[in-house]
Amino acid sequence: MQSAGTVNVTPLTDLIVAKLAGQSPASWFNSVSGSQLAAITTANISAALGVVNSVLASLPGQPALPNGFNPISSSFTADQTDPGDVVLDDYATALASAGMTRDEASNAVATGATTLTDEVQGVYVIAPNVENAAELQGSLARRSTGAVTLTIPDSRPGQGTKTLTASNGDGNGWTTGVTSNGGFNGYLSFLGNRVGQVCVPGTYEWDFDDGRRSEYVYVSNELTEVTDFAEIAGKQFTQYVACAYRNIQMSDVTAVGYTGTYTDPLSGQSSTSAWTWSGNVNFPGLYTGPFTPNVKVFRYSAGGTTTHVLVYNYTPSSVHIAISN
Repeated sequence: MQSAGTVNVTPLTDLIVAKLAGQSPASWFNSVSGSQLAAITTANISAALGVVNSVLASLPGQPALPNGFNPISSSFTADQTDPGDVVLDDYATALASAGMTRDEASNAVATGATTLTDEVQGVYVIAPNVENAAELQGSLARRSTGAVTLTIPDSRPGQGTKTLTASNGDGNGWTTGVTSNGGFNGYLSFLGNRVGQVCVPGTYEWDFDDGRRSEYVYVSNELTEVTDFAEIAGKQFTQYVACAYRNIQMSDVTAVGYTGTYTDPLSGQSSTSAWTWSGNVNFPGLYTGPFTPNVKVFRYSAGGTTTHVLVYNYTPSSVHIAISN
């Protein structure tokens, strides 16, 4: 925090020193020479600030400097209502999510790095209690090691962010070295981990009780949202509930709705239900009547193949996903 005649010393200024000095801040402070001090010019500081912005944008959650905030000279207080303090906390969280330490970040910048991950993708996050996917924006960050981190804002106000990290998750989903701070106990991914479902402990309201319920679905912004449901007419989809394949086939898809057929894996018996996108269901023996719909359709094209993804709620407490066959 700044007062007259001083400058801030924070993890962000470590990055600036690393860029200016070409070595770790600790090494520089222990052996700084007059010639090295001469390199601290207005132009070089401006370039170093650009690197700080680039580094932040490459991290999970993509923290950013507040408008007009200079890590070196802007005053701030250690208070969660102060944007300067918030960005420091966000940077620490993002580093931890990416599996990096403060020293590793500084050393990377000292050797010329301008980003700390190879790719950061924005993701739409759909939760049971959020109708508009645009209200929740998260990120998928990939590193050259193969590690991938999903960062999502909690759908409940004031609960911060949740992360899910795999040591090798690029394309294979959440299969190796999975850790999280969100209490997740299930996860699925599709389309090279561009689409996925994340679950938490709980009970699904109908006939699937694996101790999980779907808490979030994420969709990369590489996918295009489809607003005309006629585009998916005639396609068949496989549905996933509570982070598991459920032998549910969606057929007779039209711009109005679809038919769902569930085949019990033990008995082999099938049951059929009729759904409408506007919010009615006829599920014999289980439920018939209205429900609150929150249906979104996305399109992904690669290698000459187009895949459609359906994301929707059946109930206020679970969000499901279906992938076109």
